[in-house]
Amino acid sequence: MAQIREDAFAEFFHAGGIRNVVLVIEQGRARIAFSTSEGPRTGVIVTKRGEVKSYRVETALAFLRRLGLAQVLIDMQHWELRQQQLEV
Repeated sequence: MAQIREDAFAEFFHAGGIRNVVLVIEQGRARIAFSTSEGPRTGVIVTKRGEVKSYRVETALAFLRRLGLAQVLIDMQHWELRQQQLEV
């Protein structure tokens, strides 16, 4: 799995290297996962320390929108109804 920072993701996206983006929501937080145009390779955005970057849902969507992304898949498989709401 590829692990890249936001700046590298933006460059890769603008170069046409990103095929799909998925916003994965867990415990009211989101992470950005993606698949590349190079086949089945997948990845996530990480922090400078190499940890998977955790976003507020609104912040992740704003970042993706600023890049020009118009559509994103949402994976709520690990979000539970008892959480009542997502942080937006």
